[in-house]
Amino acid sequence: MNTMKVIFNLLLFCGITLFAAEKACPFCNPTIIDKQFIHETDASITLYCLTPATKGNILIIPKRHIERFEELTSEEMSIIQKEINLFSNVFTNFYGIPDFVILQKNGRNAGQSVSHLHFHMIPAPKSFDEIIQTAFHFREKISEEEMKIRTQELQDFLSKW
Repeated sequence: MNTMKVIFNLLLFCGITLFAAEKACPFCNPTIIDKQFIHETDASITLYCLTPATKGNILIIPKRHIERFEELTSEEMSIIQKEINLFSNVFTNFYGIPDFVILQKNGRNAGQSVSHLHFHMIPAPKSFDEIIQTAFHFREKISEEEMKIRTQELQDFLSKW
């Protein structure tokens, strides 16, 4: 991963200064991106979820800072769809779990906690009801060491695939 490229692209797409990005939006914050980074495209970035509902819970995020689903362009949606397809194969081939949940909360009243559009993609090794119960309740943050392990294993798998 070229950290400077990621930082430059995110600042460009978010259209805000580094200081404002750090204060305003965690998904525009280069420090958070660097710690949770898995993959990027021209218009999206994929991060490992800090509070995963299951092992492998990722976030697919448009680089452009938008808050709501309806603000996505058709090009951005197409790129996000390709990331979903990519990670559905990763879940099957790396974790051995072909089932997953895609969760997008659109607005505060819908439970959106970060005001930057993002899609949770959650591997489903257990029942839907158990995953949804976990996804909508407080979840513990994983440690920095565990985050390093989980991001690195996915980066390594993607680089060989």
